[in-house]
Amino acid sequence: MNQINFAQIGHVGEAPSESFEGLVCQLARNTSDSPHDTFIKNNGSGGDGGVECYLTLANGDEYGWQAKYFLETLQESQWTQITASVRTAIDKHPKLTKYYICLPRNLNDSRKRNSGKPVNTERDRWNKHVRQWKDIANQENRNIEFILWGESELISQIFNDKSSAALINYWFNLDVPSWEGMNKLFIHSKSALGERYSEEMNIELPIEKSLDALWIEVNI
Repeated sequence: MNQINFAQIGHVGEAPSESFEGLVCQLARNTSDSPHDTFIKNNGSGGDGGVECYLTLANGDEYGWQAKYFLETLQESQWTQITASVRTAIDKHPKLTKYYICLPRNLNDSRKRNSGKPVNTERDRWNKHVRQWKDIANQENRNIEFILWGESELISQIFNDKSSAALINYWFNLDVPSWEGMNKLFIHSKSALGERYSEEMNIELPIEKSLDALWIEVNI
């Protein structure tokens, strides 16, 4: 199976950044398992209020998601854009308790040293900005948790989603065998074999290991 590549995300008629926002919102929607939660996807044409979408829990708390389609190393201007979204979300969503910042890449964290001095990595800058964002929230007597969904976290969310095969096909145009599809194929084959099928007559073949490995890859 081809690997998920966020640089190649795209749905018909959409820019990659728009598709990325759409995928994030779909994953955000699917985090809720309570019928009492309310999910809202914003139309950003008039400003998104600092979030692409948000989830209102039964107790009134809100979780918000912001997608930034930054494929390369984050520069200061991009951190500034993220901070601007954070400030807007704090201002426009007084019940916000969790804020997910979604990026199509993993932050580097080399732990290298330059002339004996530690290198300031993206992960270091992330931690620094989280402290700044928490200070902004604290000034409003707010306690907000800032959570990163980078490439690794997003892929994990996709594969853990019950509709992962459909998500991958829709947003990345990749075909992935689903458990439901494979089960339907088995039932059809079993029916076609009729009396010739018997579990007692099953013979294990080497190809089964390859199929097991494929199933594990699809579901990690």
